[in-house]
Amino acid sequence: DACVSPVLTIDEAPAHRQVAERGLYVDVAGAPQPAPAPRFARTPAAIAGPAPGLGEGGAARLRSWGVEI
Repeated sequence: DACVSPVLTIDEAPAHRQVAERGLYVDVAGAPQPAPAPRFARTPAAIAGPAPGLGEGGAARLRSWGVEI
């Protein structure tokens, strides 16, 4: 006997009953994003905006960190 649970895909995870009841994902610009964590009662966190698309902003971020590309 073993306690197991299925591995969910990224599309299945937000719809899982336990995940949905705990509010672990929030909708940002029509796309599910992981909710900020940890959660504090007096200092709530927020998501600044939608996640960048694939390949979007990578070169600019590397330059801002001083990486020559």
